[in-house]
Amino acid sequence: MSAPGGVDPKSTVSEFSDLSKIEASASYHFNPECEANGLLIRPKYITSDDMCDGINDDVTLLRFLRARQFHVQKALHFFWAPCQARNDSSFVRFYENVDVVDYEETRKLFMAWTGCRDKRGLTICLFDMKYLTSNLGSFKKSCDFSSIAQPTPTGLPSAVTFRALAVFEGMVRSVWPLCSRIRKRPSPEVPIFQATVIADISAVSLMQIWWIRSWLQLFSKLLADA
Repeated sequence: MSAPGGVDPKSTVSEFSDLSKIEASASYHFNPECEANGLLIRPKYITSDDMCDGINDDVTLLRFLRARQFHVQKALHFFWAPCQARNDSSFVRFYENVDVVDYEETRKLFMAWTGCRDKRGLTICLFDMKYLTSNLGSFKKSCDFSSIAQPTPTGLPSAVTFRALAVFEGMVRSVWPLCSRIRKRPSPEVPIFQATVIADISAVSLMQIWWIRSWLQLFSKLLADA
């Protein structure tokens, strides 16, 4: 049986050889639950000739399952929020017309892929605290003057959420699928859906970290909800 998003509920079990029997069973039951709740439907902004990598493919479903220790109902509720955000008409318009300058500014404030992988094949991303402390003020100001004012399903400021989601889309829909195709790594049959994040705090004082603590909390929430 195939889901509307092109996901076969049985394929996840055979595709990820590192799953235990309990985890494989949870994965087998999670996919039909997502289908029954309409979470495997292709988002409006994904064209028919594009793939749903990072949206509702097997890799993404497994990522959300693992984030909730393979508890099917908790993972289902967890997966619902980003699905709602991606189907929000405001985000669709923003994603289709995102400004390059805004995108790059946000990418540097969150985690940017260095172009390298670790020994396991995971993407190595850099969280530059020095750049964050120097540019956070101007970023907040640019978000305040954003034309997007509607609240988002995450409950976070819409401009910040939309920019962050647009950046994260690039990671899950481009970078991870690209790294998954590189076979020179342990367990090449297992797709890449995680990152090694390095936080560079070499030029940041404790006072500066305290000043940006609210942003770090926001960053953690966005990573959890994305």
